[in-house]
Amino acid sequence: MFRRLHIYTVHTKADASSLADSVRFVREGFSVWAFVFTMLWAIYHRAWGFALLIVAANVVLFAAAEYSGLNEPSIAVLQLLFQFWVGFEAHDALRRALRRKGYITSALTSGESEVRAQQRYFDRNAHQPFFAALT
Repeated sequence: MFRRLHIYTVHTKADASSLADSVRFVREGFSVWAFVFTMLWAIYHRAWGFALLIVAANVVLFAAAEYSGLNEPSIAVLQLLFQFWVGFEAHDALRRALRRKGYITSALTSGESEVRAQQRYFDRNAHQPFFAALT
């Protein structure tokens, strides 16, 4: 009946060679895939710094658990809390990676899916000089 709208940040890069290379959409909110597949998600999205942070945090977590004598349920709870943090932080890590690559946050858009959000964004901004220069 009612579909949920998702909010996306729009990141643009002025010196890109094509429209496909110049605009990126990143969803706001919790990432279930990053929560479930923490390290694989980071590698898939080429968030190398975030992947290294995940590895380092896991090493520290397991070393602290080993040397402090925590029992297994406590370690599992700490790992679960860490995975929740990754799920909440994942899209922000993508935004930081795009910023380092020269993208700027140019707009917010919404839609039932990423495709609908893209349609809404391009319909509203097709008259902008930025898009006219790319065609």
